[in-house]
Amino acid sequence: MTVMPEAVLSALLGLFGLYVAGVTFSLQQLSDRYSPRLLPRLRRRHVSPHLGVLAALVAVAGGLVAGKNHDWATPVALLLLLGSVVYALKLLPQGWGLASLDLQQGWLNQDDLTPDIVQDMLSRLTLRRDGVALVTVLSGVSGRDELEAALTTWFEDRPDLLTERWCGPVVVQAWTHGLAEHNAQRRRGALIETVSRRLQLPGAPGVGDLVLQIMSAVKQSDTWGEDLKQVVVDLGLILTYEPGEPATRTLRALTGEVQLAQEWFEIKVEHIRHTAVDVSTEQAAWFADLLGTLLRKLPEEWLIVETRKFAERPEMNGKWTDVMGLELLNGLDWASRSIRRHPERYPTEGLPDSESLLAEPTLAILRAMRYVPMDDNYRRYLAQKVQLGPEFQRRKEEAIGVTAAVPDEQLQELLPEPTVTRGGDWFQAVCRGLKRRGNR
Repeated sequence: MTVMPEAVLSALLGLFGLYVAGVTFSLQQLSDRYSPRLLPRLRRRHVSPHLGVLAALVAVAGGLVAGKNHDWATPVALLLLLGSVVYALKLLPQGWGLASLDLQQGWLNQDDLTPDIVQDMLSRLTLRRDGVALVTVLSGVSGRDELEAALTTWFEDRPDLLTERWCGPVVVQAWTHGLAEHNAQRRRGALIETVSRRLQLPGAPGVGDLVLQIMSAVKQSDTWGEDLKQVVVDLGLILTYEPGEPATRTLRALTGEVQLAQEWFEIKVEHIRHTAVDVSTEQAAWFADLLGTLLRKLPEEWLIVETRKFAERPEMNGKWTDVMGLELLNGLDWASRSIRRHPERYPTEGLPDSESLLAEPTLAILRAMRYVPMDDNYRRYLAQKVQLGPEFQRRKEEAIGVTAAVPDEQLQELLPEPTVTRGGDWFQAVCRGLKRRGNR
């Protein structure tokens, strides 16, 4: 019996050598593909625990054999060594298989990463144009603020990479996963830049799929706020206009893949409307703010129609607020001015036919606002939004329940001086001023 533990120990040492060789080879493969700075962390997580178990088993068995204090010591030591052999046999394929870790979802633990390691990995995979490794890195950093910030900064310094087929779509796919209000500001730049650069390529290949992914992620988010709204607004702007200064930029030609992307954008805005109205008053108010902002930024006919559909939804009964209605009327007012400036852009060919486009959403909003508690001067102020014609003005006054609009000079006396607030929206300041006057 005295020979058997030594023989088993020799076999165990041979298996241990094979395991160490496999681990060394596998970790070197991962190091070459990602970053040498990962090696200490990977050893600590994937190797050290197994070596610790083997060392403990061998140490206990060795102690029993060396002590020989009891007759049962040698058999127990033999069993421990045999158990170590079985454990080593199970570890052997794992050691050699560590090189295929990157085929497993979520193998890259966030605890293994630092911002410097993330940027080192990105630099290495860029040289190889390794889209699979990029997916791994993006999945590994997702959800950890400082790692996402490091990745975002890296791409901001190398925006041309987002044009590459192996990079841009991968970034959008990863960054739309788990897109929410708390990370939208950080991810927005890469998402919008990827779509913008894809639009500049001949034929804009794949831009429709990118827009669909982004808008679907916004719709599925459980938290909507200012940053997610800005994602939608920025996406709408680059789909509608060519790059350039706001005063001189031209409309983008909607052909082929660009037209598909625009259609997906419109469809998803409608889907978001359905969700917002059904969820809560807060979400409905968020969508009203989104519509108002879109109407000011890109007053398209489909947005005016979308505003009418939103205002006419029965589910909106009881959800209207004065700020919500003002935001939409303000957007429609900007749309009416845009029609005057650029009548050629609208199928209605400008005034006076544009009343048929703007009348229904405006009247629907005013009818809904009729039952919202507010000061009468504020009602008259709302009734003067969206100026199109005297007959239309009379219908607006009837819709909101005022007998006559305040003359312009008197209205100016009632309203406070415009105040520039965050985002340049002084209308909320106007509302607060009117309410204060009504309470006196």
